[in-house]
Amino acid sequence: MLFRSAHERATAAVQRWAKVLLASPEATRAQLAEIARAAERLESPALVPVLQELLSEDLARRKRAMEELMDARKNGRQIQNDAHMCWTLQYRSAFAAIGDDQTVRIMKSYLPDADFGIDAAYVLKAVWKKSQPAEDESGFISSWPDFSVVPEEYIKRQSGTEGETQAFVDDILAVINDLIKPRAEEVDYKHALKLATVAFSMPYVDKADTIASLLQLPLPTIDKQDLLTVLVLAGEAIPSDIVLQGIDELLEEAKTKPWMLQEQNGWRLNAWLRLLPFTERPGSILEVLDRLDGRRLKPWNLRELLSALSYAPSAEAESVLSELAKRDERFLSEYDWLAALTKRNTLAAARILLDLVCNGSIPSRGGRLDSLDFGKKLSAFMTSHEQFRQEVYERFPRVADSPAKSILEYAIANAANADGILLLVRVGAALDKRFRGSALYTALRHVLVGQTPIEPSGMQQLYSLPATELRKGLFDMVVNGNAAESRLAIECLTAIDEIRDDYGHVDTEPRHPNIAMGVPWPQIDLAEPT
Repeated sequence: MLFRSAHERATAAVQRWAKVLLASPEATRAQLAEIARAAERLESPALVPVLQELLSEDLARRKRAMEELMDARKNGRQIQNDAHMCWTLQYRSAFAAIGDDQTVRIMKSYLPDADFGIDAAYVLKAVWKKSQPAEDESGFISSWPDFSVVPEEYIKRQSGTEGETQAFVDDILAVINDLIKPRAEEVDYKHALKLATVAFSMPYVDKADTIASLLQLPLPTIDKQDLLTVLVLAGEAIPSDIVLQGIDELLEEAKTKPWMLQEQNGWRLNAWLRLLPFTERPGSILEVLDRLDGRRLKPWNLRELLSALSYAPSAEAESVLSELAKRDERFLSEYDWLAALTKRNTLAAARILLDLVCNGSIPSRGGRLDSLDFGKKLSAFMTSHEQFRQEVYERFPRVADSPAKSILEYAIANAANADGILLLVRVGAALDKRFRGSALYTALRHVLVGQTPIEPSGMQQLYSLPATELRKGLFDMVVNGNAAESRLAIECLTAIDEIRDDYGHVDTEPRHPNIAMGVPWPQIDLAEPT
């Protein structure tokens, strides 16, 4: 009750001050905007009428200031005024914070307005956003555009499961359709495109005709770039011709303004390149890159493109990533290239990485990436794709003893199963490897020890996993394998017993690996020092 009384008194005070400022010819637009900031904090619906008055006054004053400035320039005079100061963000934030029905009605009426229509659309979007379930706040603010949402949105749109059109979208599109009628002016077209970037960032279905009309407007392609980006984020497949047209226009303009393509201004080109992976022809990226000079082709200048390729819906993206590495081996030292390939998490991407490793194409230690980075990525692919795991197992024995073999050994150990451990034993024995210093202990621990989080501490509880078949397989090597295999197998079985001592025995697992074979265990006399 006390809080409500204080809130009501504060609201009344803001209303009084607003009236005083509106009546004063000496009050500045900045002072009017301070009232809007106070209204944002109070979030009181009672302040909506006075906010509307303040906004109308601000827009009228700014229009007069702009006219005075233009007239002065026309007559060769210099004047100082606040024509270039824009306070619409303060009013937008205040209306969005309140967001009641009267605010919605007022914002709809402002949509056609060239000075506040876009802000009004953002207020409607904020009102819609408030009605949605709260999102998990991770503490990290992702930059725009965040293409990580594209794969899910693309699947929903292609399958027709995207839901229903949000009502505000139809309200905004009704204004857009009126703005783009034949014989409309360029300013109307541009306003329509900006409104569309807000509308299509909310849920919608079956708007292909409107989208096509907007993309065909007689405007420079650069004016359509933000809309194309929003459409990508909504799961649409955008046409490559319009993106290539935008790149053509940029490159043509850069002939007389070469600074536009300098490294520090690369965002202009990158904003177009990052859209190409989401067209029907991702391979056109390579055609565009063929037209650029060497400075723009440096891998670190193409990180935004690489990130976009991570989430492209077409499988052609993997071919583009592979071709980039073939053209310039510096991509193999670029983290964003490796991240793009592995984020795709497809069998084709996994095979590209495996081929590069087996062919000895990966960079040597000392760069941004080393053999461990590639080994970890191979392990992740093996965990995700059982078929790929088998392909790695098949290729591992055939690879010569080299850095490539070490990478495969690392990958197998860190994604190990029983077959992988037996393979490591056979290959290690053939190379006369010792247990100590090999990847076998890592592989055994991966198979034998599980972990589960302890809430809320964030710590992990470790526990033993059953490995009956693995122990049988190793014991078979002890009895029937050659001397080198028998030695490594004994060391593995001994290590298993030691791991069991540390993390606990499994009740369902017999003490003897395979008592039916009639051979005693442990065979201490056969074990060699490690």
